[in-house]
Amino acid sequence: MIKRFLLFFLMAGMICQAQLKEKSRLLNDPENSNYIPTKVRNYQSPETIADYVAVDTMSNTFGPSSFNINPLSYDPETDIICVVHRGNANTYAQGSGELWWNYSTDLGQTWYRSISSVQNTFIPQILARYPSMTLFNPTGSASINDLFGSFVWAEIDGGAFGDLGWGTTLGLDESGYAEIYNDPPTFSSSTSIFTDQAWLYWIAESQDDASVVLFRTQDYTSVDIINPPQWNDETFGGAAIALIGASNEDILIQGFLARFEEEIGNGGWEPGVSKSTDHGTTWSECNVINWLQIPLTQDYTEIWDWKKGDELVSYAGDVHIDQSGYAHLVTGLSKDIDTITGIGFNTLFEFIETDNGWDAKIIAEGLDDESLYEGPDVGGYATDPAIGQCGHAAKIAASPENDFFVVQWIHHEPGIENCDIYISWRHIESPSWSAPMNITETPEMNEDGTHLAPTIRDNNDGTYTIFTMYWYEAGAIGPITALNPSVIYVAPVLIDPGAAPMTWSADLTVADAGGLRTADVLTFGQMTGATNGID
Repeated sequence: MIKRFLLFFLMAGMICQAQLKEKSRLLNDPENSNYIPTKVRNYQSPETIADYVAVDTMSNTFGPSSFNINPLSYDPETDIICVVHRGNANTYAQGSGELWWNYSTDLGQTWYRSISSVQNTFIPQILARYPSMTLFNPTGSASINDLFGSFVWAEIDGGAFGDLGWGTTLGLDESGYAEIYNDPPTFSSSTSIFTDQAWLYWIAESQDDASVVLFRTQDYTSVDIINPPQWNDETFGGAAIALIGASNEDILIQGFLARFEEEIGNGGWEPGVSKSTDHGTTWSECNVINWLQIPLTQDYTEIWDWKKGDELVSYAGDVHIDQSGYAHLVTGLSKDIDTITGIGFNTLFEFIETDNGWDAKIIAEGLDDESLYEGPDVGGYATDPAIGQCGHAAKIAASPENDFFVVQWIHHEPGIENCDIYISWRHIESPSWSAPMNITETPEMNEDGTHLAPTIRDNNDGTYTIFTMYWYEAGAIGPITALNPSVIYVAPVLIDPGAAPMTWSADLTVADAGGLRTADVLTFGQMTGATNGID
């Protein structure tokens, strides 16, 4: 059943503007406990190429550690960035499963924490994991007073994943509604949310079989639960990974990596997409990508399994949609696999839907098969910020016009133990992707967990800004302890696509690469009194 703890929900036209303005005034008052000053430098951002700003702390490093969630969102109408995360039980949160959000109105220079948690008083338990969010602006307003943060998360039930939580803000300062859904099926830890600014959509994977369930709402007074027959266990051959959905006006797209009936690769898994043109009521059959029929990818034998030596598959990918409604799916493929070590040659590809099937472009090739670094176990967890769950974490973002794309991923150069964060970009008319750029370049640190806001800022001067995040143990430079409090870092990265194109090189450094400039942002933090936390 659905546990409802709110009898009504007030959307934009019914919100008391005076109350919201008063809340905003209080939030910017230094005497308010939620005010986050810009010049307190208890935890400065590490010396990365991009100017990452310390946003807030969590009890540990586990919260964002999944490649197919989306905790970071940007709204182009209001120019606001927002990130949802698990709280820090050592300071401001009741427990590590209590969700909070922070937002910035100046492109990441300053950040404000929400007045209340997502759960607030609507839910009697705080056992949230792996939260996702999107910014919902149904009226297309430029005012923060008309903007809502919408959330979805995996909820622990009886010590295991099974339930689903969702909620939304009242304005952008405090929670206005939250609930837990605990009807069948039993859900996994993977869930994500997106919007077409008319509806909100969230996706949840079943643990009972390989089916995927769609939820949608316009106002939270009612939530539709849709089980598309195109997303059932039989379609996916008993195994599927749901990627994060995207929209372009009236077209929705949902991506999958699954065991489709048409077996293409040696691993038995293929990428595919499903579309809707009626706000998610009905969906198309999955359009499976047969990369063996594409000249550029025909020599590749399987999807890149980035974690070796276990019985599970570790695949990553993401999808977006362009201005013409065509799908763009990013994932890695492997070839020349060694039969003993399982290590091969890996390339990150963009697959592009066309009127005549699928095409492909290389984003980066020759990527190290050991892109995931796992340190020694401490308390049963590897000493990694992402506890070995993000892999290469390929994400794709698009401009508001859906004609400019950026891909972000994790990689480390051969001979270097730790990971860095890389990006590449192209305009829809560009024949190829830009040379990959290392936006962290911190050999002593291991940024092996990252997320990218799915919407890019168009600066209206030929340049674009992306918003990227990673997280790291508070105060650590080098190996980390996953159980200790961690800091969320977010950076705006300014991209000038007019720079001369370059060719990808496996040992390319930022100093070699033109066209990347970081936004002029302050470095700050507000985190004090951190002590050891537990998951």
